[in-house]
Amino acid sequence: MKGHFWSRFSGNFSNPSRQNLLNGKGSGFIQLQITVPDWESGEKLAAILVENRWCACAQILGPIQSHFFWKEKRESENEFLILAKTRDSLFEQIADLIAKNHPYECPQIIALPIMRVSDSYKQWLDEQIRTVRDQCGSES
Repeated sequence: MKGHFWSRFSGNFSNPSRQNLLNGKGSGFIQLQITVPDWESGEKLAAILVENRWCACAQILGPIQSHFFWKEKRESENEFLILAKTRDSLFEQIADLIAKNHPYECPQIIALPIMRVSDSYKQWLDEQIRTVRDQCGSES
């Protein structure tokens, strides 16, 4: 089969510019990865992010097993992972909001670019998430 990998799928996929792909921006949307110590903390953060339109959706996965060093001691803990979709332009505001509402001293807040996305899902994301102009809204 010749052609681009994405051409094998039915449906329309947004095609970010070459420059956006090279600079890691892709579609303009990101997926956040946030770990929390328990389900309740995940529910609280997910609710804040979605209800205030900082993120279009949030899934809570787990428990997962995390291995790491903290304060010079090797640790192994059960955690939960929140995956949340939002605009790249809102990362700093969302990271501040998460830090203020997170039980960890140093929470994991990672953003991965969403390089390609179906047109219909991208439209839905765009409709659900506040824009930079809307940032002054409720933050809970």
